[in-house]
Amino acid sequence: MLSVEHVTKTYGKFTALEDISLTFTPGVYGLLAPNGAGKTTLIKMLTTLLFPTKGQILWEGEDIRALGAEYRGLLGYLPPVSYTPSDAADERPSVDLGGRRIIKKKKTKKQKIKKN
Repeated sequence: MLSVEHVTKTYGKFTALEDISLTFTPGVYGLLAPNGAGKTTLIKMLTTLLFPTKGQILWEGEDIRALGAEYRGLLGYLPPVSYTPSDAADERPSVDLGGRRIIKKKKTKKQKIKKN
């Protein structure tokens, strides 16, 4: 079980989350809230990309900071990714929703000639 206990996160004088307490049992979760509500900050703390200013996050009663890679191996996290079919024609590699790289679309000879 994952427990968030009285967690606060501040950035200087700005408080992103204040005294949040939650318990997550096994399952799939999503966070829905207005922009600026602290969703990303909470997720970053749950995934150990950030740490609380106050409070603690526990996995099975142990602080996630102490668990390190062992804890991160237990999580499944799908960050938000923007992908549209037109991205496939883009020169830059993209990432699909499974987190895999999408292979760059190769230029045809005709496209190469037009560019030169």
